[in-house]
Amino acid sequence: GASLLLIHPLLASNAQRFEKRHLVVAFIILVANAGGALSPLGDPPLLVGFLRGVPFFWPLTYLLVPMLMVAVPVLAVCYAIDRHLARREAPPLAQTLRLRGTLNMLLLLLLTGAITLEGFWHPGNIRLAGAAIPGEQALATLVAGFCILLSELFTPRAIRQHNRFAWSAMREIIILFFAIFVTIAPVLSLLHQVDLRQAHPALWFWLAGICSALLDSAPTYLMFFEAAGGHAASLVTPPSRLLSAIASGAVFFGAATYLGNAPNLMIRAIAARRGVKMPGFALYSAIACAILLPIFMIMSLTIFR
Repeated sequence: GASLLLIHPLLASNAQRFEKRHLVVAFIILVANAGGALSPLGDPPLLVGFLRGVPFFWPLTYLLVPMLMVAVPVLAVCYAIDRHLARREAPPLAQTLRLRGTLNMLLLLLLTGAITLEGFWHPGNIRLAGAAIPGEQALATLVAGFCILLSELFTPRAIRQHNRFAWSAMREIIILFFAIFVTIAPVLSLLHQVDLRQAHPALWFWLAGICSALLDSAPTYLMFFEAAGGHAASLVTPPSRLLSAIASGAVFFGAATYLGNAPNLMIRAIAARRGVKMPGFALYSAIACAILLPIFMIMSLTIFR
């Protein structure tokens, strides 16, 4: 969510620059993925864990060091590249930062509260068309629909036009990830047949990471969470190395490809609509892996050894 909001001011403030692809690539790695590692609200896999019983502040305690190990080197590389490229271009024009859309900010707070409530409030199931649906999920879905409706009805058209808002990126994501979720069943079945509970945390880190990069981070986290026993109370017991490895792999490897996290593709689509010549799937993956894999190797030898 934060990445889809902040990509617009990032691109607008650098609109006059000729080369800005590196900023978007770093943005995907840092904001859309690594930056959300400290809260269940910051990254989809951590939200899955929270809804499965992982304490709200567990990521802040156990993922802070891995997040810094990713963020600091990536920021340093991005700064060095940006400083080098900026010397070739004219100094940027001063701009005034303005925030518009008070209603949408309030709706975001409402939606965030509803999502957070899912992890604390469990009123039981409700029956709908013969299916049992947890009450907290039904409420969150209704709140989300309500927020979307109000935003569509009352957001001034000028704001959407200024941000070049379009539903096309969302439609692409829905189609793509529907296909991923349908075809992920054989992978789930295979994992259930393999007992990995005694495996080294580094192996969990790499397996979860590779699956996250190829299959999306949220279902990957769920797969390995279940493969590790699926009991939050035991997995979060200190030192919680197994869950730390799973969460780190799911979150940080999500930046390795466009498929690793839904916002990756949406950010790419938004940047492309604004005229940024974004790298294709293979080139982006090569760039991201060249930056991230050495960091992941260091993490394996230090945190998950």
